[in-house]
Amino acid sequence: MEDVVSRLERVAAQLEAVKVHFASGSGTASTAPAAHPAAAATSPPQEAPAVQSGQPTSSSSSSVTAYQALLGTQVSDLITAAETIGGEVLRATRIVADAFHSELEIIAAFASCPKPTDPSALQPLLQPTAEKIMEAGTLTSGPRSQYADHFRTLSEAAQALTWVAYQPGCGLALPPQHVEDAWSAAEFYANKVLMGWKGRGPEHGVWVAALKASLLTLKGYCAQYHSTGPAWNPNGTSDVSTFKYDQKNVSGGTAAPKQAAPAAAIKKAGPPPPPPPPPPGSLIQPKQQPAAATTTPAAPSSSGTMAALFADINKGTAVTAGLKKVTDDMKTKNRSDRTGTVPSSTSTGSGGGSGSSDTTIGGNIKKKGSITTLPPRFECEQGRKWVIENQKGNKPDSGGGGGIVVENTEPKQTVYIYNCHDSTIQVRGKVNAITLDNCTKCGLVFDTVVASCEVVNCISVQIQCTGDAQTVAVEKTDGCQLFMYAEALEKTGITSAKISEFNVVALKNTTKGGGGGEKEEEEEPQEFAIPEQYLSRYINGKMVTETVTHSGG
Repeated sequence: MEDVVSRLERVAAQLEAVKVHFASGSGTASTAPAAHPAAAATSPPQEAPAVQSGQPTSSSSSSVTAYQALLGTQVSDLITAAETIGGEVLRATRIVADAFHSELEIIAAFASCPKPTDPSALQPLLQPTAEKIMEAGTLTSGPRSQYADHFRTLSEAAQALTWVAYQPGCGLALPPQHVEDAWSAAEFYANKVLMGWKGRGPEHGVWVAALKASLLTLKGYCAQYHSTGPAWNPNGTSDVSTFKYDQKNVSGGTAAPKQAAPAAAIKKAGPPPPPPPPPPGSLIQPKQQPAAATTTPAAPSSSGTMAALFADINKGTAVTAGLKKVTDDMKTKNRSDRTGTVPSSTSTGSGGGSGSSDTTIGGNIKKKGSITTLPPRFECEQGRKWVIENQKGNKPDSGGGGGIVVENTEPKQTVYIYNCHDSTIQVRGKVNAITLDNCTKCGLVFDTVVASCEVVNCISVQIQCTGDAQTVAVEKTDGCQLFMYAEALEKTGITSAKISEFNVVALKNTTKGGGGGEKEEEEEPQEFAIPEQYLSRYINGKMVTETVTHSGG
């Protein structure tokens, strides 16, 4: 292997002399062919293709040299930083580094070829880089990993390499700005890497810094050599559709043949050489075949090429000509299955809830029939929560049966009653809290609650407390009656919001009759209406709110 490298270095020295002659103008047309016999004698025939007649300009050659310097420094440093982490991060970083290396052939084409008239001619050169970018994108779709933020950072950073596909009007920003935008997206996840591994792995911070340096150097490179788009060589005579990367052709003989470059890179920087380029394709990601049908990537279709994309863009307003016409009957506002009158919200009678009227809760019309779509439920979950749901018409009968009775309760338990209609629920004993939610024409009787009894989104419900309750909260409810004994009511706080027809009935305890008799008398209960209308005035720099009272004339 060392013999081959030494022979290739001698060829490079001879080609360097040829470059000096061309640059000084002392060489003639016959000078270049004279170098070929020596090259053929000192190197393998298959590694020394003929020098093409169209030579790049000095600025084009320097653009290739500058990109090679980027690969040998910043990208190599990125691989070195990834090697200190190893594992999945190293494998993912090598994918992005391979994308950087495969883009060298595209930049060499810019330096050696004139701008093609057909954008699709560039596809064979774009495909290797495109596949690496796609492979970097698939890193984020695998199983959840502790390096997920690393993968997302690399996936976003790889998008910076798509600047080579820029053309005026293609929708991309100019190359320098495009690279900067890609790093801005990648930096979001890079900051997560820094925060997640702060104090645990300083090598992750070095890895982020190396990736940032690679993209910022690429941005500076684009600003210097490709500020307004890919800088093609107007004097080049190579055909971009058949162009094959050869450092000798691009740089005028300053570098060794193609196979010497990986060996030099390994000796100097350490990273492995890039793999051979995949088959031709496009930077436009093709649709993948279903995983069950095949395990190989789908071949790009003809409609997915950049030529087809640019052709569609150039159509202007005619780009929508191929879309289907949306007729009036297809529009949502004209759908036939949504026509008809809104059912009345009035009840058809009091025949035990057998009517089919609708009720309005929270501004939405709910049909009574929808209550029966779910099966009734009455159970205690994990010994801590009683759940009563979807009960309909479950009320006590004349024989003392029926209704829903919750027994054997404990103070730590809660009771949740939801979506019940025309039913009665009785809770015996002391519980922590009771919630009545989205119920209609229901009755609730309980002994004592430690915390609170809440009524939410209900219509026409009755609540009776035979013991004590610290708090009773009623919200978004139309029609509620609360029955409590006066002594217990004095210790209860009642809160209300967005209510109507909320009345509190204070029950009086029975007392013995006068005159030494044993006859008991029951005092009349008192009923109080909870205010639902208020009057606010601005008085002396303060807002004063009072309850609206109505008095008969």
